Amino acid sequence: MTGVQTCALPICIAPSRLEESNTRRINDLLRSGETEALRKGTLIHAWLQQIRWLESPLPAENTLREIAAEHGSSESELTAALQQFQSMLATPLLRDLLSEARYRQNELATHASWLSPARPDHDWRLEVKNERAFSVMREGGMLAGSVDRLILVYDGERLVAADILDYKTDALPANDPAELQCAVERYRPQQMAYREAIAAIYQLPSPRIRTRLAFLAPGQLVTV
Repeated sequence: MTGVQTCALPICIAPSRLEESNTRRINDLLRSGETEALRKGTLIHAWLQQIRWLESPLPAENTLREIAAEHGSSESELTAALQQFQSMLATPLLRDLLSEARYRQNELATHASWLSPARPDHDWRLEVKNERAFSVMREGGMLAGSVDRLILVYDGERLVAADILDYKTDALPANDPAELQCAVERYRPQQMAYREAIAAIYQLPSPRIRTRLAFLAPGQLVTV
């Protein structure tokens, strides 16, 4: 799974989970299914790394199976993960995020103030970097990690903006705003570190860098 080595994320228990404290210990809540969920989450991330845009050919099942084998997935885990992955790719969330046509239609408006108004949309070049590793110096030491998906937005040959997209496979319920917000706050320091690193690498002002969390289970996208 991707992350930032210097970020220590605090444990945040949503109000809905606190109601269970009479019957289950919090430690049990945090450990339950942890190993299996971590393996599946790591595998889903590895598969998503293979996709630049949905308009391009998607990785073949044999390729996905080879990646799963490298991650030590059992046959039962692989079957379940494949089904989940195919379902995820069909969700509105990933269809919008991973389609170049939809990105140009729906997302470039966010960067409109940095783009030349006279330039045709098709001249706004998009460069995708999956699993973009970084290592930059900061006050107090080295900041190192990797970004799940980085989209660099060019106005002609001039880099004007960047999008950071971080996939999260947390098993969040679909209709629990409090728990979703809890997860967002848990990951906020990590996202701020990503923005700091990308700003340093590409010499972009922080306001030109958008950071978003894509919670795959509930299909929610949150700008941080």
